[in-house]
Amino acid sequence: MKKLAFAILLVVGVTLELAVIPALTQASTASWAFFAEISPVTGAPGTYEFVVPIQVMDKAQPDLADLRLHDAQGREIPYALRIRREIGEQREIPARLFNQASVGGRNSEVSVDVGEFLSEHNEIEIETAGKNFRRRVDLEGSDTGTEWRTLKTGALIFSIESQNRSVGSNRVSYPTSRFRYLRARVFADELTDSSPPIVITVKVVMALRAKGELTTWGVAVPGYQLLRNEGAPASAWTIC
Repeated sequence: MKKLAFAILLVVGVTLELAVIPALTQASTASWAFFAEISPVTGAPGTYEFVVPIQVMDKAQPDLADLRLHDAQGREIPYALRIRREIGEQREIPARLFNQASVGGRNSEVSVDVGEFLSEHNEIEIETAGKNFRRRVDLEGSDTGTEWRTLKTGALIFSIESQNRSVGSNRVSYPTSRFRYLRARVFADELTDSSPPIVITVKVVMALRAKGELTTWGVAVPGYQLLRNEGAPASAWTIC
């Protein structure tokens, strides 16, 4: 089954035709093997988004490279395909820790320099010593290292062990930023920590996560056929 794709296109007319042709062949419509009409939601020119029809998915190449989009006057319209698949990726940003210290005798603070290239980032991983804790984290960002802006307050990192099993999380997510400097304050667990938490390391990450989109189409299911499979009674359906 071919993957579902959305097309984002520039509409210059009202009536559109989506054509499936052999890739890299002549643009003459006489050579097009298949047509599907696309109707915009409104009649006004603009940018539109639509789901590629299932019949096009059946006729096109697996990567949809042979799609062409034309208006009612036969003019080709630029478009872009977007595949709504699930995404779960992360890239670590090189970073340097500095100014690691305790604050108020109970909490710890550490600053991070991600470098002058100002890569985008939206998550940090804070590894601290100990187990069976729930520690609050506040995170700030700065372009200069002197003026700080709040990125996240009240985030929790935790580690719990019980009956030879453990569960935990040391990630703090925040809006995608380009701040060169980050400053994290880790608050002691009031129940288990008698001293400021020890921050072992901090990783800065650019995480990309997006849910995929599933679209279904209704099909007519005919009556079943009785047959034999490897000598045993069986039933079969032909779905078109």
